[in-house]
Amino acid sequence: MLIDTVVSHGDWFNGWGTYGAPSVYRILSEIKRAGVRKTYWRTFMGARAMYHSALEDVYSGDEQIDRPGNEAIFRMRYDLKSWDPLRDAVKTAADLQMPLMAWYSVYEESHYQNTTTRLPKSNPELCWRTREGTVRPSKLSFASPKVRAHKLGVIDELLAYGVGGVFLDFFREHHLIANNSPRVEVDADGVCIYGYEAPMVEAFQRQFDIDPRTLANNDDRWIQFRADQTTQFIREVNQRVRAKGLPLAVKVRSMSPIRTSMWWKPEKAKTNSLRGSFVDWPTWAREGLVDEVMVIMENWDLFDVDHRELWEATEAARKIVPPPVKLSMGFFMNNMNDRPVIEGERWLTRCATAATLAGADAVCLWESTGIHAWGSGRGGGTGTSIGLWSEIRRLTA
Repeated sequence: MLIDTVVSHGDWFNGWGTYGAPSVYRILSEIKRAGVRKTYWRTFMGARAMYHSALEDVYSGDEQIDRPGNEAIFRMRYDLKSWDPLRDAVKTAADLQMPLMAWYSVYEESHYQNTTTRLPKSNPELCWRTREGTVRPSKLSFASPKVRAHKLGVIDELLAYGVGGVFLDFFREHHLIANNSPRVEVDADGVCIYGYEAPMVEAFQRQFDIDPRTLANNDDRWIQFRADQTTQFIREVNQRVRAKGLPLAVKVRSMSPIRTSMWWKPEKAKTNSLRGSFVDWPTWAREGLVDEVMVIMENWDLFDVDHRELWEATEAARKIVPPPVKLSMGFFMNNMNDRPVIEGERWLTRCATAATLAGADAVCLWESTGIHAWGSGRGGGTGTSIGLWSEIRRLTA
């Protein structure tokens, strides 16, 4: 069984105060020992880069931009201006001979923070806009060549570190902390209410000689056109990554109509990746623009995943993702009700087995902190077996 995982170093800092090069080795060596296939390393915390970027501001906890709670308290001394975790992650992964890809949350400019990345502040006209003119500053329009060029520049920065590939996250699309709207804002037909910013409207008019504001929001041409702008970005990324001989993977929500079941406010109506987010990953897979598609389940606690629903979701995605493009199924590993380790092992095995038997090439466990935190370590943390790592080691053997 092939299992992947992700590392958000800031979350490790939240939980255990991990910092500096030794912490990177501690995390990655645990992952390596568990037999994990590859690791996705987080490079952005919403509005801030988690590496030494020249294009975006670098994370520093003393800015106090994070949402209230433990992130706004424990991260106040999490200073990445004086330390570059991506540099050490790439070096350590090479030393351990393990694949490490740069995880870039390309579809959000904030992560429930009180600010955004640079471009929405300097060029607010490039932000998503509704038909009525409401602006969403946490989202940028991929119809704008300037937006795509800026994000390609970020990807060039990541590639320059020597990462083993690029992993673009189109599932995370959060608001600023003051906005309590659903992450995916749709109308009664399940279609995203945005896309009426000038770059998108003008591009549609140039191609069709029609003002999209005269069309229904659920007009098929208008939906597809808005999604095609993101697909154009994927084509441009594909060229960048292929030139380096590296893999390109994406994280997406399902094409089956659903409403989110996580702790966020649910959408107004059932929706899917294309209609709700303008993310046309079936086209990306069909055209071979990506090497791997990860479909993420809408859970938070591990026990929120029903293995039967996971099986069905995997079968549905497998029909859309043709070989040689790989399919992985992702789900979150958190233990929100402090269940015993043995229960977590059994549920993890049940879910990972269901996805694999239903046709997934791999399973991705979100996140490594969730794996590590289960049971707080056997023997009160005094033993060598911590969390669910030993069960993953058994599954990958």
